[in-house]
Amino acid sequence: MAILGQVPLKPSAAAAIFRSLTGSEFQKVMIVCAHPDDECVGAGVVLPVLSSLTVVHVTGGVPDDPRYARWAGFKSLEAYKSARLKEAQDAMNYMGLSPTNLLNLGFNDQQLSYQLEALANSIVALIGEHEPDIVITHPYEGGHPDHDAVAFSCHHALMVLKRLGKTLPHLVEMTSYFSSGGERVLGEFAQDNYEGMSIMFDQDSRTYKKGLYQCYASQLELLKTFPLEVERFRLAPCYDFTQPPEVPEILYDKYELGIKSRQWLELSRSASERLCAEESSQRVLRTERPEVGKVAFGDLARVEPISRWFGYDRGTPIDRPFIEQFLHQHRQDIRGRVLEIGDDSYTRKFGDDRVSHRDVLHVKEGALGSTIIGDLSHAPQIPDNTFDCLILTQVLVCIFDLPSTITTIYRILKPGGVVLVTVPGISNIDKGEWHDYWMWSFSPNALRKLLMLKFPPHDIEVTSRGNVFSAISFLEGLCTEDLQDFPEADDDPHYPLTVLGRAVKPLHVN
Repeated sequence: MAILGQVPLKPSAAAAIFRSLTGSEFQKVMIVCAHPDDECVGAGVVLPVLSSLTVVHVTGGVPDDPRYARWAGFKSLEAYKSARLKEAQDAMNYMGLSPTNLLNLGFNDQQLSYQLEALANSIVALIGEHEPDIVITHPYEGGHPDHDAVAFSCHHALMVLKRLGKTLPHLVEMTSYFSSGGERVLGEFAQDNYEGMSIMFDQDSRTYKKGLYQCYASQLELLKTFPLEVERFRLAPCYDFTQPPEVPEILYDKYELGIKSRQWLELSRSASERLCAEESSQRVLRTERPEVGKVAFGDLARVEPISRWFGYDRGTPIDRPFIEQFLHQHRQDIRGRVLEIGDDSYTRKFGDDRVSHRDVLHVKEGALGSTIIGDLSHAPQIPDNTFDCLILTQVLVCIFDLPSTITTIYRILKPGGVVLVTVPGISNIDKGEWHDYWMWSFSPNALRKLLMLKFPPHDIEVTSRGNVFSAISFLEGLCTEDLQDFPEADDDPHYPLTVLGRAVKPLHVN
């Protein structure tokens, strides 16, 4: 295990550096670098004193070519990979950081240029999960193709997040290296027309950074060429990744690093187009009408739905938020003695302290949690005027004799009692235990007429939720998580996905 180093830089100094760069306060910092040791070269003295830090290594630093393992003194790629992993952990220990601060995305060294979309999407997910205020990464300088790929992916990740309406972190660059006059230039930015900050180190800081380099024993000869006396940072400028970087020459055109600049640009242009097109298609609900024969069906050109389980096997069914928003809207009705069908989950969730007694009716003998066994269409065992509230979510769909059911509901409600009912509008038929019981789908008019068999019209409210997009998605078995990146759209009463009703029993019954 590496010895813990004594960080010479004060946290207040590091905080001042990034406050000055970004013009704002910050809490969480993430550094995204192509290889283990890149973080030490660019920010090794500053990193350990940043609060709430996440270090992301995109690759393990080991190309698939076995020659690299031999050149580093290892007999196999596996031995080299194990050594690189241990070196990264030693460096974290030296900086006094927990192993939980370190993430490795598992991409292949020297192959990032071929996986630009996947890497950009991985960084989108990382930023979404960790919510950093600042992301530090490489500049686009033609030094190493993996560095340029990470720069591309970080910039495009922020473009995706912006289109999704997410809060964006500040993107900050550290120095890597670039080529000029046939020589590597270290510790500098290729363009000097962007404002940044340089931190000059005293001898203690240089000694500290030298010790940090020694954690990466397999890379030490290369690391010794990098300066110890300075670290530089700047806000990332806007790059045109479809054009070569603004540098005197591309270093990886001179060496065998898996790709040349001409091919890199082709891949960059292609990935940029696909990322922008993909995100645009995710964010827009179309209104134009394609010509006959030119409809793009995409993933919906199928006879087997994406899910036959209402989306439960993918996430949250699309109709559930409609149901829960309805119950939340009328939560004050959920009070006193409440009867729910199947289980009492919604009574518990929305009843708060207003509920004095919970009952659960189930049609099957011995059902867990049930207090009443029976069928709502014929339930003489339930006394008249018993309940203050009935919660019937997606229940009437499975009862054949609906007029008798409405009679029972009305009878067992106390005067002033409320029934909250939801039913499917546009829906597939359950494939599971309720398949043989499934009877109906409802329009708003059908539910209203049904409730009017017993309840006064002025005590009935019926609405619907959904539109053609949510209805098609629901029929395909998609879930709310599949649709989360789309903008909200108005409900369309001509395409009712879920029908919702509230009816009140009069206080004075003739």
